[in-house]
Amino acid sequence: MVSAGVHAVTVISSSARTGAAPLVTDHATVPDGGAMTVAAVASTGVKSSAQGSVAGGIALQMFRDDLSAPASDHAKVRVIHTIPGAPRVNALLTAATLSSNKTSLVLGPVGYGQASPYMSVLAGTYQVEVKALNGATVAVGHNWPVRSGSIVSIVVVETPSGPSLEVLSDA
Repeated sequence: MVSAGVHAVTVISSSARTGAAPLVTDHATVPDGGAMTVAAVASTGVKSSAQGSVAGGIALQMFRDDLSAPASDHAKVRVIHTIPGAPRVNALLTAATLSSNKTSLVLGPVGYGQASPYMSVLAGTYQVEVKALNGATVAVGHNWPVRSGSIVSIVVVETPSGPSLEVLSDA
């Protein structure tokens, strides 16, 4: 946790040599009594310099966290979309322990650079399926344990092998 105020956020490649230029530097404002998730995402903008213009790069997206306690035997979950150019998505959470007539909780829809509101879910084990609004599957997570009292973000990320899910503990 960091104190309230404006904080510099710098992202440096894990393979960078000492003194290497950062991939991106920006500022995040943390509200008094609040918390933020900062995600390094592929940029959709164009950067201009004396050497010319370059498309892409890295940008920072800030998302305000809600760290209020979930209801008893529940957790709070949201989805964050960080893939530029990918369609808007919904995340479907389906309890893995229910009958075949199970229904899914829907988080979203969210587009690039957006986060859904937190949703209260009963503690248990879930299958997570992120789908484009046209129904096409974007990414899947199996047997995801949801612990009572937890507050998490399911982040849709781009990897070399395609879209994937990262689960971040907000609290």
